[in-house]
Amino acid sequence: MKNSKKVLTWDEKLEFYSKYHKHPTNILLHVIAMPNIIWTLCLFLAYIPCPIFNNMSYVVYSKYVYYYYSSDKKIGKNMRIFLGVLLLWSKFFMLFPYHLLYSFLIHLVSWGLQFAGHKYWEKNSPALKDSVVEAFTIAPVFCLKHLEPYIIPLNEKYKIEAKIILCYDSLKSYLLKKTNQVVSEDEDSESDGELDNTHEKSTQ
Repeated sequence: MKNSKKVLTWDEKLEFYSKYHKHPTNILLHVIAMPNIIWTLCLFLAYIPCPIFNNMSYVVYSKYVYYYYSSDKKIGKNMRIFLGVLLLWSKFFMLFPYHLLYSFLIHLVSWGLQFAGHKYWEKNSPALKDSVVEAFTIAPVFCLKHLEPYIIPLNEKYKIEAKIILCYDSLKSYLLKKTNQVVSEDEDSESDGELDNTHEKSTQ
């Protein structure tokens, strides 16, 4: 008989992850660093084109939300909002000049903060050394659990989820318009170049 792997509950998963994160300073560093790692990663993935989904940032977002929903509906709903905010911020950040450079630096510093938290305060190794998959799926939930007392009431009061969708649609329309404008300008410049070449040949 094949040994079937036990499916852990979210309480058990968070208990596993919490074993590596007990010191308050290390927890704080992870709560600060994790959202920055997520949105910068979304920004990097946005440069990888993908059919139907436009780019890989939406694919990864959809896969994560589906995973959380399939394991726990409440966590899935909360993570959809949390990850959605970070995905939206990554799209907004792309409007700034040198956004790739700044995102890369923020990404590296955020990872550095997490490793520093384990080395200097927690005095242990990160959870990803024992289970990479579990660490990358549990870490965002662990971060959200420490932010929930602030995020959930704000969402209920100000309907943040609905505003995210509205802002995302507006931002997407703006980016598409800007992209089409750049493509149109490139095509016009190519057409002007071809006309100049034709004119030069006709005058020779």
